[in-house]
Parts: sequence; structure tokens; C-alpha cells
Amino acid sequence: MEEALEVDALVIRSEQVVVAPVGGVVQRMVADGEKVRLGAPVVAIGPGTASGTPPATGPAQPAESAPPPASPGTSAAQREYDRLSSQIYQLAVARNQAKYAGEAEKAADLEAQLDSLARQQAALIDQLGRAEPTQQVIPPAPAIPAAPSQVVDPLATVVTADSGGVVIYRTDGLETVLRPDQADSWSLSWLRSLPYPDPKETGTGAVPAGQPVFKIVNEMDLELIVIIPAERLTEAKRTMIQQDGVTLRIPGKERTLTAQVKAMRQEGEELLLHLVGPLPAADSMAVRRIRATLLMETFEGIVVPRSAIDVQNGEQGVWVHEGGQYRFTPVRVVGGNQQEVAVKGELPPDAMLLQAPPPPER
Repeated sequence: MEEALEVDALVIRSEQVVVAPVGGVVQRMVADGEKVRLGAPVVAIGPGTASGTPPATGPAQPAESAPPPASPGTSAAQREYDRLSSQIYQLAVARNQAKYAGEAEKAADLEAQLDSLARQQAALIDQLGRAEPTQQVIPPAPAIPAAPSQVVDPLATVVTADSGGVVIYRTDGLETVLRPDQADSWSLSWLRSLPYPDPKETGTGAVPAGQPVFKIVNEMDLELIVIIPAERLTEAKRTMIQQDGVTLRIPGKERTLTAQVKAMRQEGEELLLHLVGPLPAADSMAVRRIRATLLMETFEGIVVPRSAIDVQNGEQGVWVHEGGQYRFTPVRVVGGNQQEVAVKGELPPDAMLLQAPPPPER
């Protein structure tokens, strides 16, 4: 049997919220929950206002891109290079949408088109510095280093990942408050005073500058704060779990998580446990609370109701019903919870146990 306790675990993560550098209409370039590297493009913010109409959702077909307006004196090579840049951007968006929708064949076809356009664009690089006889050449702009945002075509700003991790398009405003490196300073009263709002979806529709568009989550570890009654853990059990860790079972998910105790602190009649363990599932990166069962100890033996245990002549045991009579049988209690205990003793498998001691003989 198990000694377990239902807990409400608070999830804390190393995560970074990225805000829109400009206002406009957001187009996702990677799927929610997708892992990205440092500098990878995540969303594109196109022309629009915060009161504009969001773009239609679902996989989009790349439109025929018109060449960007040419400045006086722009070379033919530069115009072709800019036209290819615009087309590459639109194909990249369509490819990522196809990947998001699970359309692998379409995504592969768009990837091949992107490779072809990239080769065409690369072939133009040598020509960009050559002047045509009747035109003034405007040299290409210097390369823009990787940054949180960079312009890839005249109509859109691409926002990139400031660090490697998993992209999540939901924020709750607690990302900068509940940081794992500050957990040692949190009091139980402060944790209970936080609002814990429902996560809001980001990275869609029209947004103003400064509004969150996505966050990057470190997917290496999951950290939890669990608060339990201090009386449920004796000093011996506290020492045991600090050495061996604890196991959490997530109801309805058929998942278990083995976590180490990073810190333990008692305040009054309650005990705060700071746990850290491997990520059990991707959806753990988007939720703030997890209802779980904390498995504190496992016992082997015959499970009987705690009420069945009696003491006779200083010895623990249970009452067995045999042939219309009651017989006291000594047992050793090896552990249990508030309702049941595991015992070891000379009990036959088909023994009929009383749920409570019989009334005293008169």
C-alpha cells in the first residue's frame, strides 16, 4: 500500500516573455510547443493596428509576391534580390503553417521551393556591386546581426528567440515573479497572496507594441512548490525524502514524476517543499498549477482498516471471526495512512477480519 497525499503543486519555470517591438498583425512562424534555437524566427508582425482585423487562421497558400517598389537608381539585380526576399518570406510562413497543421508533404514541397529561391538569390550577390551603364547603383545594406527583431522585408518585422527553448503562446503575468532562483525568499503568505490568473493566448491577431507575443521556456527541468501539513512528515521521513526524493502521480494522465527535494522549509504548521525533476510532459510548460498525488512511502503487507487494529496485553493485533467466535491475532503494523494500515503476521488469506474490535464481554 502507499502513503499518499493529494497536493496542489505550483509550477515554476525558467522562462522569458518576449514582447512586440512594433504594433501590427502577428503571424506565427513556429507551432506552439515547438523547440527553437537562439535567434530562430518565431513570429512576424506585419502592417496593421491594434484595432485591426486579425488574419484568417489555418494553412495559407503563398501568394504571388509583387516586387517591392524600386527606388530611383536601383539596379535590376537589386530589384530581383528584393523580390526573391519577399517571396522567400511568404513561402517560409506557408511552410511553417503546413508543419503546424501536420501537412508533411506540403511542407516538404515548400521547403524545396525555398531552397531553389535561396540558390537564385545567392547567385545575385556578385552582381549587387556592379553598376549598370545607365543606372546608379545603390549598394546592399549591411547585414543586420541576430537580435530580438530584424526586418526581413519592407512590410514585416520578424521577432526571434532570445534564447533556446520551447515556444509557448500563453502568458499569465507571473513569469518574472515566480523565478526558480528566487524561491528561497518566498513565504507561504506571499505565495497565497498572488492572483494566479488564467493564462492568456498570445501571438495572434493585432497587437500594440510592448504586448507579449510569446515566451521561451527552458524545457530541461520542472520545478514545483508543494505545501503540506507539517505533521504528515516525521523527522525521519523528512530525512528520507531529502536523500531519496519523492514520487508524484498526475491523476488522469497515468504519469509519474520522480523529483528531488531542492529545499524544505517549515512555517508554523505547514511545510514547503521545493522539488525539481525531469519534465513529465510538454503541457507542463504551459500550466501554472498541477493537481497531483504525493507518494511519500510504499509498504508491503496485508492492508486492513486502521479501525481494525486493537491492543491486547500490550500487543497490537486484529480480531478474526472463526466458527461464530472471535480470535485475537497479533500482527505488526509496518505503515499506513489515516484510513488503512499494512500489517504482517500469521493471517490466512481467507481470514474474516472485524472492522473494529468486538464489544467487551460482560
